[in-house]
Amino acid sequence: MRKFKVKTKKQQKNLIWVWSGLLFILLTLIIFSPYIFPESNTINYSLQLQKPSILHWFGTDEFGRDLFSRVFNGMRTSLMYSLIIEAIALIIGLIIGLLSGYMGGKVDGFLNYIMNVFQAFPTTIAAIALIAVLGTGDTTLIIALSVMGWVAYARIVRSETLIFKERDFVLGARASGGSSAYILGKHIFPNVLLPILPLATLMIGHGIMAIASLSFLGFGVQPPNAEIGLMLKDSAMFINRAPWLLVGPGIVLAMVVALINALGDAIRDKMDPQKQMIEI
Repeated sequence: MRKFKVKTKKQQKNLIWVWSGLLFILLTLIIFSPYIFPESNTINYSLQLQKPSILHWFGTDEFGRDLFSRVFNGMRTSLMYSLIIEAIALIIGLIIGLLSGYMGGKVDGFLNYIMNVFQAFPTTIAAIALIAVLGTGDTTLIIALSVMGWVAYARIVRSETLIFKERDFVLGARASGGSSAYILGKHIFPNVLLPILPLATLMIGHGIMAIASLSFLGFGVQPPNAEIGLMLKDSAMFINRAPWLLVGPGIVLAMVVALINALGDAIRDKMDPQKQMIEI
């Protein structure tokens, strides 16, 4: 018979510290990569397509550039764009979720219909369609993924708003003559922020993957900018001759996304003790 036990607070705290520590090391290399690796874009044809070595941990690309330093520069672009996209999506989701949950009635019905319409389309396919209409480019990429990414936030905010608007402190504020804007800003908004924190963390990783996927397909970041998906796309031309061009960027991309997701899961478990059961 299978048994389950609940993670202790110490285990939860240790998990968060472990994932945070590993992620901090990677993010430090990524964020400060232009200063740590200032010569990542230096072209040297005499070093073209060299195998991984002590001097070049991930080898060199077709232009003789050090792939290790270039990978972190490329990941910096993906991370920066993902943070911008999730910030925009979060703001849109907060506004729509708060209005939908608090207003109810026809407003809630209409906004729910809008959410269902957006949720009916796969994010990547819808983003490609928008980019095809608006044209390729970094700005278009951010707009496309932001427009398709707010629904998850809006769903959670709406459900939390429906709960909190019936709480005694909200009913008391309404009975005291508090306006809807005051109640939303003072009482409901601060309480719905905490539940979406784990989702926001997880969505950063999803955003990085979406940016890399679109860039790989040619709809995202364009050359000569460094970006992980673009680097994976370029490496496909040398898959037989220089497979290390694919391995290095793939490993870093997988590690960053996995650590962000693990941190998001740890935060979620910390905030929701009822879902902290593990099979033993």
